[in-house]
Amino acid sequence: MRLRRYYWPERVAVYFLIIFLLTFSFPRPSHAILPFLLAAVPLATSSVVEVMAVSTAASVATGVITTVVLGETIRGMNNELDRVTFAETVGNNLRAEGRIPAVGATAVAMGVINPSAFNVETYQGKIVNVTSPAELAALSPKISGAEALYGAPSRVNPVPVLIPPLSPAYYPTVSTDAVMSPAPTGVYNISSSGFDNSFNPNKYGYATANTADNLLDLYIAGRAETINQVHARAVSDYAYFLRVCAHCVTGGERYPASNIKEIYTPLHVDDFYFPDLFKSVTHSDARGQYNINGSIVSLPYVSSLSVSIPPLIFNNKYRVDTYYRDKNNEYILQSSVIKNNKQESPGYFFTSQDVSPSSSLAVKENTTGMGAVVTSPLHTQPQVMAELARAPLTAAQVASMLNTAWAAASLRPGYAGLPYSPSVAISSATVAEVMTARNLNLSVADLLEPVSKTGYWDMPVYNITLNQYVSNTYIEQVPELDFGTDPNIQPPFYLRRCRWMLFLHR
Repeated sequence: MRLRRYYWPERVAVYFLIIFLLTFSFPRPSHAILPFLLAAVPLATSSVVEVMAVSTAASVATGVITTVVLGETIRGMNNELDRVTFAETVGNNLRAEGRIPAVGATAVAMGVINPSAFNVETYQGKIVNVTSPAELAALSPKISGAEALYGAPSRVNPVPVLIPPLSPAYYPTVSTDAVMSPAPTGVYNISSSGFDNSFNPNKYGYATANTADNLLDLYIAGRAETINQVHARAVSDYAYFLRVCAHCVTGGERYPASNIKEIYTPLHVDDFYFPDLFKSVTHSDARGQYNINGSIVSLPYVSSLSVSIPPLIFNNKYRVDTYYRDKNNEYILQSSVIKNNKQESPGYFFTSQDVSPSSSLAVKENTTGMGAVVTSPLHTQPQVMAELARAPLTAAQVASMLNTAWAAASLRPGYAGLPYSPSVAISSATVAEVMTARNLNLSVADLLEPVSKTGYWDMPVYNITLNQYVSNTYIEQVPELDFGTDPNIQPPFYLRRCRWMLFLHR
């Protein structure tokens, strides 16, 4: 098109069209408000591929002049992702229906994630993705069917294996101190009934500890007020016994009547003592294996706790010589008798009970008779997919996949896209912004979606004319997109050549 030199309306119109195309038809750095951030993508595009495509457009377009460069950049990245996928992955586990590679197969082949990211716990046991024949053999020598379904296990060909749980499969972590607790969470537990309110103000129902001895000490501390009161009463009782039997122990004379005299001579005297608190812990000979804070230890099946103030038992032997006074006022021996004096109190018992380690902590052997078994591919197991959906796929992982593919594509002969360099790398912040804008919270489960409907990587490219993303297959079928039939209007979006530059040339 040539402009007539003095036809100003035509000149102004053409200049306006050029400014409009340069201002509104191509991506600009403020990509948060650009149409392509929320533009529609082909229906068959998986969630991860959608985020990858939009993130690439949001990053690459800020540094390119034409959308042709953007299209060639994404084309090169798609080709590189295909090379990695089909050169490395071979098994069915990370493939969807019809052996179409899953996005996760490419991520594993690129080293962005490890196969262990697909390991999950289910009610049936643990799904482990085995990556070597040696690991497979170690799980179970009787395992079969692995190579028939998946081939030899490797890092890029992980084989899913179900490991049934032991019974029980989980041992709770127990308390490391002797404490009051609302639940029996220790190795040893007794009721807090009778504990002093000042010691147990929260009225917790249990005293718990990791050893029977510590539990007994906790019991004594918890009933200190009561024990001290009883101990004082016992001391008073013992002192009374000493008073009433003083003549039995120390000897001496008594005059039960005016003409009778008794002389007491101690023959044997038990050692006198004041009472003290008696505590003991005895254990059964039979023992079991228990998990205590992650360590397997051997403990007695039963331990007996006892706290008491023992009864007083004094056996004193003495002789009683009895004399009668005659008319001459002299005492004549009439009899000599040896007697035993026994003083006894009932004693005071505070507790005498048996305790055993918590049965929920007991280690038991696997009695199911089941070994590890090869399972079906992960995407065919609903419970596995539900668990994987709870594990987030981070923006940094998605950015790593894109930058790895972009850097490798830039080194390929014939690459016509924007050259890769760390200064223009796709950031995790950009990916996170795209995920937020499109309300896509990616998870590890999304990695098990196919890379595309056709089985080849197909990150779509934003089409300005249609204001939507189009697949590479569509681009190859429709190489030119025009505004209309007027041959004088050049297309602003053209994937093979940048014809809009002709406006500036003319």
